[in-house]
Amino acid sequence: MLENGVRLDGYSFVLVLKGCARVGLVRKGMQVHGLLWKMNFGFDVLLQNSLIGFFVRYGCVELARQVFDRGEKFDYLEFDK
Repeated sequence: MLENGVRLDGYSFVLVLKGCARVGLVRKGMQVHGLLWKMNFGFDVLLQNSLIGFFVRYGCVELARQVFDRGEKFDYLEFDK
């Protein structure tokens, strides 16, 4: 979408995260999370809730907690799924 010049908003990312969750694309969901921060969507409450749900679904409770606490440092290296 970005390569084709499609303008993304918070709702776009919510749908992408839901899609990743439904088919088990955990790493892609994490990449989406990184993109959210780069595009300054990181503090959007709707997206935070989606990220928390995504991470909890796959047992990444610590990452979900970091999102909840609005932490900016995320360590994905220890997650091996």
